[in-house]
Amino acid sequence: MQEIQVEYRSMKKILILASAASMVEQFNMHNINLLLEMGVQTDVAANFRKGNTCTDREIDALKTELEEKGVAWHQIDFDRNALNLPACIRAYRQVAALLKENQYAVIHCHSPIGGAVGRAAGHFKGKKVIYTAHGFHFFKGAGIINWLLYFPVEKFLAGFTDILITMNREDFQNAEKFCFKAGKITCFEPVGVNIHKYGAVDGKIKRKLREKYGFHQDDFILIFPGEFNHRKNQDFLIRTLAFLKKSIASVHLVLPGKGKYLEKCRKLAVKHGVWENVHFTGFCPFGELVERYQASDLFVSASRQEGLPKNLKEAMACGLPAAVSDIRGNQDLIVDKKGGFLYAAGNENDYASAVLELYKNTDARYKMGAYNLKRIQKFSTQRAVEKMRAVYRECLF
Repeated sequence: MQEIQVEYRSMKKILILASAASMVEQFNMHNINLLLEMGVQTDVAANFRKGNTCTDREIDALKTELEEKGVAWHQIDFDRNALNLPACIRAYRQVAALLKENQYAVIHCHSPIGGAVGRAAGHFKGKKVIYTAHGFHFFKGAGIINWLLYFPVEKFLAGFTDILITMNREDFQNAEKFCFKAGKITCFEPVGVNIHKYGAVDGKIKRKLREKYGFHQDDFILIFPGEFNHRKNQDFLIRTLAFLKKSIASVHLVLPGKGKYLEKCRKLAVKHGVWENVHFTGFCPFGELVERYQASDLFVSASRQEGLPKNLKEAMACGLPAAVSDIRGNQDLIVDKKGGFLYAAGNENDYASAVLELYKNTDARYKMGAYNLKRIQKFSTQRAVEKMRAVYRECLF
């Protein structure tokens, strides 16, 4: 097992809880490493069997990594459907039993369902509770159902929360505006991006990467990695590609990822005559994903809802400009007309205008990409770790 320098000595234990194991792999490994460095015994609980956005092989690799670090992992049968009450009750009982058996001092919850179950169990078992909100499901532009369903639950459960971490300005302002009764409400980037693993590439390397993935040098490549679902709204990008193709004959859209809407999007690409211009790459290992960013010209997003999007942070760290929907999360990362364009969500004309302007103006793309490379420093993993160190100190020592 890898030796880790211990900052503190502590007999206290903490549980990292998320509804899906992929959320642990994508958003919590730096937290786990930090806690081990601080001398805190750390366990993980999530659904390792279902609902994950990465492959079974990736999940097996995560289990192995956790075991090598001395971190115990526990299966919780979370369901991604918040209305599946029997599944929620079953998950609650599993978490409550785990808390009782292991005597954790703190539980750190993630995701709406994991956050709801974990905070309720943590409160009734007398544990300190940290909750990271990866984007409230009620937000500006959300449907009335979201506000009726998720808002009262989040407001009520805030009373069971010692520290509520929001990652964008809108969520923080809503938590304060609606008087959420958490012990403490804070706003910062709790995940960050390891900027040393990304970076812009020069023209020579970019050409080689394009050749590797079957593109020509004069192709104009748009990229948007993400799970195929209603929230990510890939169908908007496919529909508008047919219009863009009239002005940019060599335009291509790269869509890494998987999800329940994938087949729908495949059929949509055929329907709109852009099948040869849309590239469904499936789930990409990290190294390949970075290369696909570096081979591209522009990051695009039509998301209806975001917390603080990881894919956009990664694209910025690769020096890409962006044309993204003007919504929470995107607004926190992209400075309009400096790092790209924020267009009115769902407005095809605004989106197409932004893409066409960046296609025609190579200098603007380079300047915006360079701006994003500097700006992403504010959202680095190093900064996130120091913020989380302070949170953990407050709860554990």
